Amino acid sequence: MRSRVRRAARSGLEVFADQAIEELIRQPPGRETSAGIAYAAHRIAAARGDANLASWAERTIATAEPTLETHAVRALISRGRGDSEAFETSLKAFLAALDSSPGGVRLLCHLLAAARGFHGEPVPSILEAGGRQVETMWTELADAPAIGDPRGLTDLGAAHGWAGLLHATLLWSEHSGQPLPEGIEERLHQLTSFAAKSSAGIQWPNTARGSFAGRGWCGGGAGHILLWTLAHREWNEPRWLRLAEESARDNVTRLDGPANLCCGLAGQAYAQLALYRHTGELEWLRNAHVLAAAAIDRHRQQKDSRDASLYQGSAGVAVLAAELARPDRAAMPMVEPQPFLRLTGSDRD
Repeated sequence: MRSRVRRAARSGLEVFADQAIEELIRQPPGRETSAGIAYAAHRIAAARGDANLASWAERTIATAEPTLETHAVRALISRGRGDSEAFETSLKAFLAALDSSPGGVRLLCHLLAAARGFHGEPVPSILEAGGRQVETMWTELADAPAIGDPRGLTDLGAAHGWAGLLHATLLWSEHSGQPLPEGIEERLHQLTSFAAKSSAGIQWPNTARGSFAGRGWCGGGAGHILLWTLAHREWNEPRWLRLAEESARDNVTRLDGPANLCCGLAGQAYAQLALYRHTGELEWLRNAHVLAAAAIDRHRQQKDSRDASLYQGSAGVAVLAAELARPDRAAMPMVEPQPFLRLTGSDRD
């Protein structure tokens, strides 16, 4: 009975992914969303072995506005087709446009993982750029007041706040092998003071003032699941895993958020998958399937004006639907490098 239910769930996910792909191709994205859409198509093509969709992604990214994200996606798509020359060209353009932000550091982790596939070892230019980025961030944070002090950064979320800064720093150290900055454990401890007990586990406010903005990645519990999972991977301390698991249990108690990756159900599903990859516990995989099904239902009910974008629309939900068949490889787009891309040498499954 359980196997039939799982087959039916996968079938529903595949049908939705097919429909979403058709929508993407039928309604080409605008120049401002082309990078995200092309990356979504690239990820779906890789998950499904779809050469036609991969070609569409290449054509789409070729016409995208030349932003930081565009250069990163061009490099990643070049990596996917094994074009080292195009990868190097896009990497140089990315490094020239790089700004100091957690998002930039996360993209550097993606590029570092991808570059290993060509070179079998870290690329010095990426290591240097990432090291400078993290050093700049933590130089600015060195004299910042404690988390929660109204004189400092009061946003606690993953998109614009402390959870994102800490996650990006841990991710960079994990992928680069560079040491963590002094003070990061103290900041993690400060952040734990904002954990709010719920009936099922732990909730996280999006600001130090205690306001709650849902359970999504950008300002809610999903971003914290990614952070505390990564902290446990770094130090293997039970308290960090406990925070991740209690956040994950709360994160699936209500399915009334939007469908998308940013602040909705699809991002919550990817957070559960991150915890599943880390622990191997089926509870988190089951939660991911529940959240993915809810995301698809919500998307069908409420389409918005940004429906074609990666983080706010159907593209991110479609990537999730396509990747759930291989949860060991599923990773939140633009936030977590896919695990299989971290292998050195030539690609292998």
